[in-house]
Amino acid sequence: NPLNTVGYKELFEFFDGTISRRVAIEKIKQHTRNFAKRQLTWWRRDQEINWIEMDGLPDPLLLIKNIIESRNMQ
Repeated sequence: NPLNTVGYKELFEFFDGTISRRVAIEKIKQHTRNFAKRQLTWWRRDQEINWIEMDGLPDPLLLIKNIIESRNMQ
C-alpha cells in the first residue's frame, strides 16, 4: 500500500490532530533513519554489490566506469 510509506502515516496523524507538527516531523525523521538502516542491512547481504568509498578518490567517476567495464568483460 503506497500510503504506508515513510511520512504518510505521520502526516495523517498530524492532519487528524492526534500529534503536533513538531512530533510529526520528528517521527518522520526517525522512521526515515530506521528505513535507511534496514535498506543498508538488506544490501550488505547482497554479494553482487560493490561498495565504493568515495572519500579521497581522485576521480570517482573513472573508478565506477572501470568497475562497469570490468563486469561487462566477464
